Amino acid sequence: MKNSLREYRLKNGLSLRQLSEKTNISYGLLGFYESGRRSPSFKNADRIASFFKVPLETVFPQFERLSPIHENTTNQTV
Repeated sequence: MKNSLREYRLKNGLSLRQLSEKTNISYGLLGFYESGRRSPSFKNADRIASFFKVPLETVFPQFERLSPIHENTTNQTV
């Protein structure tokens, strides 16, 4: 699996330490996420994706939404 976290971090010119400071997630934990030795909790994955201002599943494909609920929700009546 492609390591999107590393790609986003490098594309934004950040070291692991800088990303750690900006997201308040430990340097070591971010290193584990990048190496694939650990998967982030939803909370940490969301914090990282929010920092990069991208959808969660863009950085962490394992959190891909399987429900179509986000599609075609405009102009629907309940």
